Amino acid sequence: MIKYFFFILYFLFKSFILYSNILEKNVVNKDSLLNRLRLTSIVTPTYYKSYSELNINDFELNYGVIFKYKFSKRLSLISGLIDSKKSITIIYPENYRDPIDPTSSTILISRYGKVIYKEIPLLINYNVMTKRNWSMSGIIGITSEFYFSTISETKTFKTTYNNGIIIYGQYSNDFYKSSINKKLFNISFGFSNDYSIFNKLGISLDFILNYGLNKINSDIKNSNILSFEIRTGIFIQ
Repeated sequence: MIKYFFFILYFLFKSFILYSNILEKNVVNKDSLLNRLRLTSIVTPTYYKSYSELNINDFELNYGVIFKYKFSKRLSLISGLIDSKKSITIIYPENYRDPIDPTSSTILISRYGKVIYKEIPLLINYNVMTKRNWSMSGIIGITSEFYFSTISETKTFKTTYNNGIIIYGQYSNDFYKSSINKKLFNISFGFSNDYSIFNKLGISLDFILNYGLNKINSDIKNSNILSFEIRTGIFIQ
């Protein structure tokens, strides 16, 4: 009877040791996975350009959060969410004008507004150089942008009637939401610089060029957007 008791006790002890080892390995694996993940809060000065009637030629200050998952010492996957604003001045084709009083001599030449997207990058990051606390990587991938809202300015115009009387008025609109493309896709490439300040904290500086694969406005030719981003951020890993 005592023999069986010690046998059961020994079996339980070995089972506990085995379970502890498995649990410890799982914790280590979990920690290693967490160590591969990096979170970066970024501010992104961005220059937009489009060679079309949209006349996009402006700087905007965007911001967001970037996640970076490390598969190996050289290869990483980058994704996240960035608030993206595109300032647009439309040079009117005939069908884009608002109705105007037929007695008026006013000609609406352009209108200004912003189209706001939420940008989701999916990029491959390849480390090409590491020196102490500094590293440089090449970046390539696809950036998707999803329509969020539009902002248009209300502007004052001057109307001159044929009899010489001058009056002032205002116009505003929803910036042609129906013609704005709700999804944009860009091919993105550039390079990244990371500098570790402490063990888990550092700063990043990325230079990324994006080229729009589709048009921001389906009714206007050549409204693909070219943009250049300088992503500056603080990361925790």
